[in-house]
Order: sequence, then C-alpha cells, then structure tokens
Amino acid sequence: MLFQSKKKKAEAERERIAALCAKDLQYVTLRDCAENTEVVIGKSGYINFSEDRIMILCDGKLVFSKPVSELTAGELLSKNGSTFTYTDNETGKRMTVVAYYSYYRK
Repeated sequence: MLFQSKKKKAEAERERIAALCAKDLQYVTLRDCAENTEVVIGKSGYINFSEDRIMILCDGKLVFSKPVSELTAGELLSKNGSTFTYTDNETGKRMTVVAYYSYYRK
C-alpha cells in the first residue's frame, strides 16, 4: 500500500466511483462546510459517470457536474448515500454534495 503507483490508485478510484453509479437517488443536498448550511438541490435522480466526469441528474435536470480529478468521492458510513467533496473555483470554499440513495425493500 505504501509504494502503490499513481496509476493503480487512479484505477481504484475510477472503480469505486463507478460502483456508486448503480443506485437510484432519493434526494441530493449541497453542504457549505464553511457556513454549516445544507440545501436540497434535487430529488428523485441518479448518478452518471462518463468521460471522467461525475454528473448527478434529478427530475431530468443536471444538478451537479465535476471532473473526477477535482473532487473526492466516498460513501457514507451508513451506506445510505455517497459524498463528493470539492473546492469551489469562484469562492474558494470547500463544498460537499451528498446523494442519498432510495431505499427499496428486497
């Protein structure tokens, strides 16, 4: 792990992000880490990953789009959603998009 190449790390990151895209979303929020605010930016959508970009579409509208190289992706500890953290180019603030998965009984 200590001497793992950047190429392997990038490939592992792509696989992890691709696994997040297989889930339907209940709603998506935008967190401003500096002001501790959270706003719902979309409901009923999905995550799309193509051409090294993460795109979140809700109700047929694009609510979030960023290149993978500019953000950090992860999953909530509860496994109920995923997070995408980035630095806003205009304001310089650290922002987090949280996508909560839809729950379907199996």
